[in-house]
Amino acid sequence: MTSTVKKTVTIKSNQKNLLANLEYSFTNKTTLLGEMIQNARRAGATAVNVTFDEVSGLLTFADDGAGVADFQDLFSIADSGWDERIKASERPFGMGFMSTLYSSEHIRVESNGYFIEGNTKELLAGGTLTVEKAANAPASTYTEVQLSGVGLNAREVEYNMGRMACGFAIPVYLNGYALKQPYHLEGGLDFIEVPGIGYVSCEEFNPRDSQTYTHSMVSKHKVIYLQGLPIYGVMSEWDSYKSVIHLDPTLYFGRIPDRDKLVNEADALVKVDEAINKIHLDRLLKIKSEMSAEDFADKHIVRHALNIEGGFKLLCEKDVMLSSYFAGDVSEQQPSLYGNHDLTENSTDAVSFDDVQSGAVVCFDAEITDTDDLGLNAVWLFARRAGYKYVGNNASVRFNEHWVNPFIQNLNSDSIQVAVHGAEKEAKLALTYWHCNMVLCDHYTLTYINQETGIHTELKIDDEPLYTEDGKFLVPSKVTWISQESLFQADSYSKNDDIEEGELNDDESEINTFLKVQRTGDVNNALQSILSDINLDAYPDMVGKQFTLSIDSNLKMKLVEVIA
Repeated sequence: MTSTVKKTVTIKSNQKNLLANLEYSFTNKTTLLGEMIQNARRAGATAVNVTFDEVSGLLTFADDGAGVADFQDLFSIADSGWDERIKASERPFGMGFMSTLYSSEHIRVESNGYFIEGNTKELLAGGTLTVEKAANAPASTYTEVQLSGVGLNAREVEYNMGRMACGFAIPVYLNGYALKQPYHLEGGLDFIEVPGIGYVSCEEFNPRDSQTYTHSMVSKHKVIYLQGLPIYGVMSEWDSYKSVIHLDPTLYFGRIPDRDKLVNEADALVKVDEAINKIHLDRLLKIKSEMSAEDFADKHIVRHALNIEGGFKLLCEKDVMLSSYFAGDVSEQQPSLYGNHDLTENSTDAVSFDDVQSGAVVCFDAEITDTDDLGLNAVWLFARRAGYKYVGNNASVRFNEHWVNPFIQNLNSDSIQVAVHGAEKEAKLALTYWHCNMVLCDHYTLTYINQETGIHTELKIDDEPLYTEDGKFLVPSKVTWISQESLFQADSYSKNDDIEEGELNDDESEINTFLKVQRTGDVNNALQSILSDINLDAYPDMVGKQFTLSIDSNLKMKLVEVIA
């Protein structure tokens, strides 16, 4: 006959193996530091005193809390022994004290006139400890835990106790010195209670102090505490954070057994970051309501806004002026092929929607596909002389949602038409890195036709050279000296980002001598200018000598001494 008795299974555990292997679940040997001061706080202590003697290796925790009612509770896994209030608000698991057994060689616990003491390995192997009466016990409640052979040095204890004390709710002393606690709820910071999060403190942004704006997203630099202990972000008494968060312990939990990581950390961080951003965005809206449109467009405020989720959207509103952080006057260093030259001037003028819409102010972007695109010389010179505002300085900003976007003129090497007027002479000169095809003229014009509006804008230029896309160096009538800035239109004159001053100086001198010859036809003065660069002090034997100089059709020079 077939048996009808059903087989059942249940969870069982091998206590000896469980205790032996729990050691490997504690991933950090400093876990016990936090557990000990946490126990003191839960017991209602007003302070906790920690001492460490590096010579003997003895680590001691002493507090004036309610004490240990039953020593067995310290070693009962998953049964914390705390009262119902603590269990409901903090959910202690009943494993924290076990970290002391895996992190030390010998343990002694004395509380309210009684103590237990023994070897941790023997206890983990199934040994027992006898509760004994302590001598000279104080009348008040207390607890003192002594751990020997913890395997920590003084530096590790000092650093980690300082890190854990920063946001802790009760005073913590290490070897008699009070540890700094700037981030606990009563430490002087202004905390905001945020439903679903806990308490959040965000550093105030002062729009009149450029030092207070963040260089990264406002939610990046934060430290998060759970039940007063750090659970996210490296924190010590020497660090400075922009945001401090104390999570609601009824909503968030630490991963057992170390409890130095949040359960569902990724989801929790999203909620925290949203809370931080909302606080900063609300403050930004308040600043906007209290300031003029011009003041609100200040660069420091804009930088701060860009580091807030939703901050850029606020800047896109039509009543917010376009900051000089986004749109600047073209630099006097442009046009230039030297990459380190500024594209815009350091101006503070903001631009209103009405000014851009009416055409009183024109914003443009240059389509830079090649840093050596000579056609951009005309673009930069035209935009600078026309007073256009350049909006391409911040590549990370996308203007698709901004009110200025429909008005931005996109200029490229084909946008500007160059026409020479009153051409007088054309001559060629070989310089250090480029061949100058100089065109002397009365003036030249730069013309831009807006393809959407059909409006023609033409500029007459008679006082500034231009190196064109087809390799001609236009020198209009009012140019009496070609500056080094103009030479950068043809070459960067740089090596490893450093300007080659010698070559630049030589070319400046040579091209201006060449210009003088072309303009005046005075070869004698030009030659005199060239020879004046020679240091004749080094040639005393030439005193009184005379020479004849001739130049053949191949521009080869022949020098013959005249014999008296």
